[in-house]
Amino acid sequence: MKNSIALKAFILCFIFIQNNAYSQKLQKIEKELKKNEDMPNAYEQPNKGSDKSTGNVLSEIVGTILFNFPKESDLQQLYGSPIKLSKYTYSGQSDARYTRVAEEQKMLNFDLQANYFIENKELQGVQIFSRFQFMPKVSIDLQYSGLKEEIENGSPSYLDFLHVNVSYHRLALTRFDLWVGMGYTSLWLEDNYTGLNLNLGTEIYFVKPFSISTNWYFGSLEDINFTEGSTDFKVYLQRFQLFAGYQYYQLGETKIQGPRGGVGFSL
Repeated sequence: MKNSIALKAFILCFIFIQNNAYSQKLQKIEKELKKNEDMPNAYEQPNKGSDKSTGNVLSEIVGTILFNFPKESDLQQLYGSPIKLSKYTYSGQSDARYTRVAEEQKMLNFDLQANYFIENKELQGVQIFSRFQFMPKVSIDLQYSGLKEEIENGSPSYLDFLHVNVSYHRLALTRFDLWVGMGYTSLWLEDNYTGLNLNLGTEIYFVKPFSISTNWYFGSLEDINFTEGSTDFKVYLQRFQLFAGYQYYQLGETKIQGPRGGVGFSL
C-alpha cells in the first residue's frame, strides 16, 4: 500500500516537473534577455574536444560556400547557356527553381509560404516566409515567427521574431539551390531586441515534384545567442506547394522545437 502511494506521488511530481519544464519557456527567454549580463557566448567558446569555436566553424562553412564551389561563368561555358529563374518550380520536364532552357525562363520571382508550428498544447505558433528574387543569384528574404504560450492561471506570453536578409545564391543549379545571407533580426518579448544574423540554407530538388529544404539563422541579441532553423519535405503542385517538417528555436539556454506544416505559392 505504501509503495503504491509512493509511486503515485512520484508520478504526480514527475508530471508537475514536466509541465513546468515546458510551460514557461518564453518567460525564461525574457528573463535571460533582461539580465543583460555577459554570458558565455556559444559562438566564441571552444567546443569540447576541439579548439575551434562554433563561430570559426560557421566562418569556414561560409568560406567554403563562397570560394570553393564552381563559378557560374564556368558552368555557363560547360552547359552553353546561362542559368535563369524558372516560370515556377518544376514548370519544365526536369529543371526545378532554375533552368537553362530559354522558353522556361523569367526575370523575377516572388514566393510566400506560411506554416503552423506545435511544440505542445501550451506552446504553438505561426511562421511566414517571403522571398523576392530579382536575379538568379540574389534575393531579399523575410521570415516572421509568432509564438504563443499559455500560462496556467495567468495571461499568455507572446514572442515575435523577425529576420530580414539579403541572400546570395552561391550555387544555383537546375536541381539544387544553396545560399548564404546576412541580415537584421528583431525580437519582441515585452521589449524589443535587435541584432545581426547569418543565414545558411539549401534546397535539393531530387525528383519532380518533390524537394527537401533546410534554412537556418544564427546570431545574438543582448549577448544571448540564438539559432532558428527548419527542415521540410515539399511537394510542388504548379505554382503551389505543400510542406511538412521540423522547426527549431534556441535562445540562450532555452530550446523550442516540434513539427510544422504549411502551404505556399510562387508568382
